[in-house]
Amino acid sequence: MEKQDQVVKFIERAQKDSAIDTKHIALYMSIMYLCTIAKRETIPADRQELMKLAKISSTATYYRKMAMLNESGYVRYTPSQASDVPTTIKLEPL
Repeated sequence: MEKQDQVVKFIERAQKDSAIDTKHIALYMSIMYLCTIAKRETIPADRQELMKLAKISSTATYYRKMAMLNESGYVRYTPSQASDVPTTIKLEPL
């Protein structure tokens, strides 16, 4: 899917979703930015980089917002318990 279409669909869907706030939007756009640079739909999650891009200063906020985006079907967040396997984030089709 074209990134432009993905942005439009995300904004349209987020507008109707009362649970989405500015931190969710910033985090989603940061994920989209990294996916665009990597030219991939799935990226290894770099929490520190995403927090910096999304202007989120608290790890608790990051994990709460990421969990909500995952539960609501905006992204697929796959945490890894193994140190040699990266956590991944995939943009879901909207």
